[in-house]
Amino acid sequence: MEQIKKARIKETLTTLTTSGTAYTQQPDYSFTLPARRLAFISLLCTALLLVLHVVSYLVYFRLPERGFAVNLVKRFGLDRDGNVPTLFSAFLLFAAAFFLYLIYKEAKTQRRKNAFSHWLPLCFLFIFLGLDEATQIHEFSSGIVRKVAGQPLPGFLRHAWIIPYLLLIGVVGLHYLRFVLTLPSRTRNQFICAGLLYVGSAMGLEMLEGIEEAKRGHSLLVLQMQTVEETTEMLAIVLFNYALMQYLGRKKVEYTFDA
Repeated sequence: MEQIKKARIKETLTTLTTSGTAYTQQPDYSFTLPARRLAFISLLCTALLLVLHVVSYLVYFRLPERGFAVNLVKRFGLDRDGNVPTLFSAFLLFAAAFFLYLIYKEAKTQRRKNAFSHWLPLCFLFIFLGLDEATQIHEFSSGIVRKVAGQPLPGFLRHAWIIPYLLLIGVVGLHYLRFVLTLPSRTRNQFICAGLLYVGSAMGLEMLEGIEEAKRGHSLLVLQMQTVEETTEMLAIVLFNYALMQYLGRKKVEYTFDA
C-alpha cells in the first residue's frame, strides 16, 4: 500500500513538471553593477575617441586629398554624425535609460509616487535622447523651425533646433526642480553637475559655433569648439550614469533572473 502511494506521488510530480509547473527550487542568476569600474571604462573609451579624433584630423590636414584620411575623419571625427563616437554617445544615453528603468522598478515596488511622475518619464527622455543622437532628429527639426520662421535666424540660432530643445529643457527643468532637491545630497550634486555640463556644452557651445560659422564658415575654431562640445557631453553622461549606479547601490537594489 505504501509503495502504491509513493508511485502515485511520483506520477503527480512528473505530470506537474512536464506541464510547466514544478515545485523544485530553480536557480537564480543575479548581476551587480561595479560603478567605479564601469565609469572608468567609459572614461577610457571617451579618452580613446578623443585621441582618435585628433589623430584623424592631423592626418587629414597633412594629407587632405588621400581617401584613407577622409575616411578616418568620417569614422572618428567627433564633429561628424553616424560614426563611432556617435554610436558610443548613443550607447551611454541608452545605458542611462536602463539605469533609470531599474530605479523606476525599485521605486514602483516600494510604491513611491515619484516612480511614475519622475523616474519613468526620465527613462523615456533618455531613450529619446539616445535615438536623437543616433538618428539626428534635432537636425531634422532645424529645417522645420527655419520654415516656420520664414526668415534668416541670427548667428547664435544658426542651428535652429536649439529653439524647441530650449523649450523642452525649460519644461523638464521646472518639472524636476523640486524632485532633484529632494534627492540625497551626493546624487543631487552629481545630477546638477552632469546636467549643467551636458546642457552647457550642447546648447552654449552650439550657439557660439553658430556665431563663428556665420562670420567665417567652418573654421578651425569651430572644429575646436565642436571637439570640446562632444567630449564634454560624453563626460557629462558618464558622470550621470555613475550617479545613477551609485544611487542604485545605496538603495541596495538587487535583480535576479530565473533560469
